This record gives sequence, structure tokens and C-alpha cells, in this order.
Amino acid sequence: MKKSRKELPNELVLKKRTAFESVFAFTEDTTLVSYAPKTNKTVVLLSTMHNKEEINTGCEKKTTTDYNAAKGAVDTFDKTVKAYTCARATRRWPM
Repeated sequence: MKKSRKELPNELVLKKRTAFESVFAFTEDTTLVSYAPKTNKTVVLLSTMHNKEEINTGCEKKTTTDYNAAKGAVDTFDKTVKAYTCARATRRWPM
């Protein structure tokens, strides 16, 4: 999720954080995780799959692992679509 969204609380988008620090936000059906994989770098993850309020050190890693396992179809689709174009081969447009 983009960190520039105005709906995100400022506590989740802080720039200066220590490495491996996590901040969680919950609703009834979603979980928002702000995870710092490196010092001063923040990644925001939104998940509807992990919606239980089980705050432990492995939750952000499980969310990240599940995301990385599922995003392969999007990458494959983008790679396939990039090979094709919708530009016409002619200069004359139909009337």
C-alpha cells in the first residue's frame, strides 16, 4: 500500500524507526501492518486474510510471505502484457 494515502494514520508512516519494528492497526475484517525491514525504511501492508488480533513477532513476516507467494500471477501478467501493443499499424483511422 502506498504510504502517501491520506487515510493512513501518521503513526504508521513514521520515517525514523528502528529495524524490525512493527506497528499494527485492526478493524473487524482487516489488518494494517507498518513494518520496518531496515532502519528508517517503512513498508505498509494491508491484509484481509490476517484479521485476528494476534500480535507477535511473526505476524508481519507471515503477511509478507503470503503476499510474496501470491503476487507471482500479477508479475507474470504484467510481463505478458508488456510484449503486446494496442497501437494500430495504419495511419488512417476508421470514420
